[in-house]
Amino acid sequence: MTANNEQELGFALKQKAKTIHISGRFAPKMERLYSMSQIMWWLCFFSLTAAVAALLKIRPQKEYPFTMVSGAVAGTPAAKSIGKPLLASAALVALYGGGMEALKQFRNEYHMERGEQGGIILIREAGTEDRDRRESE
Repeated sequence: MTANNEQELGFALKQKAKTIHISGRFAPKMERLYSMSQIMWWLCFFSLTAAVAALLKIRPQKEYPFTMVSGAVAGTPAAKSIGKPLLASAALVALYGGGMEALKQFRNEYHMERGEQGGIILIREAGTEDRDRRESE
């Protein structure tokens, strides 16, 4: 699958795509999100949880304007540390991916490789299909 924005990446994560090609201006943002330290990741994750839950409650299954999401995450501790644009992009991936589980999946179930022309490729790790099957039973 190919993802050139937050909506496409969220959809690919929701579908549990085996490979996701990310290119264009979107690739460096997602590479930065993927590569951040564990402490920064958890700060980002916990900062987003309330904002994403509120936005899903207010506008389920709708379009999410960047300005609305950016405003929702502006006051969080992570906005000051990693920047509001990156945090808003992460929130949009979670919103379009169906919730915070999409971001956990992005970070824990995929490994990243460099693609061509500055893009990145996310490859779903082996064994995650077995875990998905056990969870659905």
